Amino acid sequence: MRKIFKFLVPVLFVLVTILPFAQSNSVEAASTYADGEYDLPFTVLKGDSDESSMTNDYLVSPAKLIVENGKNKVQLTLKNSSWWQEFTVASGSVSVLSDENDTRVVQFEVGDLDQILSSKIHVVVPDIDYDNKYDVRFQFDTSGLTVNDAGNEDNASDTTDKENGNGSTKSETDEDEVSTSGKAEENPPTGDNAPILLLSVVLLGSGFFLVRRFAVR
Repeated sequence: MRKIFKFLVPVLFVLVTILPFAQSNSVEAASTYADGEYDLPFTVLKGDSDESSMTNDYLVSPAKLIVENGKNKVQLTLKNSSWWQEFTVASGSVSVLSDENDTRVVQFEVGDLDQILSSKIHVVVPDIDYDNKYDVRFQFDTSGLTVNDAGNEDNASDTTDKENGNGSTKSETDEDEVSTSGKAEENPPTGDNAPILLLSVVLLGSGFFLVRRFAVR
């Protein structure tokens, strides 16, 4: 029994260490848009409906979008910054870039600009004894943004193929070649996590085999 235990401990350690790392790598995704700076119009909606919020009057639109290394950074300008006691967004932390002349510029990252972003604000106006907290939502207008070229490579290739002579496309030409030469070769699907998953299967299989072997004894 001790031999089985000594073998299973390192196997489980390897699986616990490797598999979460493989899964975390597969979750990360680059921005849909090409690197650069853009004007990003937006509308602030109420937290419980699609009606426009009065918060729109205290923000400068459009916002500024900076796409860099696959990340979307939104820079937002808050009017009457002395009134803003709290401004948070669901996508992550908010950093203050500048706060002068009663105007505050903040920045935060957004993973998917096409999704509505939840936010919490706390506004205090001492002159009128106004003190309230609100749940609001940001809806960004991405119609003016440039889509990442990498995402359009396939479409561009298809367009170029269709411009070949005699009105035939490259895909049609390839089909003719396949029909005359024989069966088309199929490439097996590959992935970055394939070696890790294969290793995991091998380790589990080895552990199961040894458990059965020692159990019989």
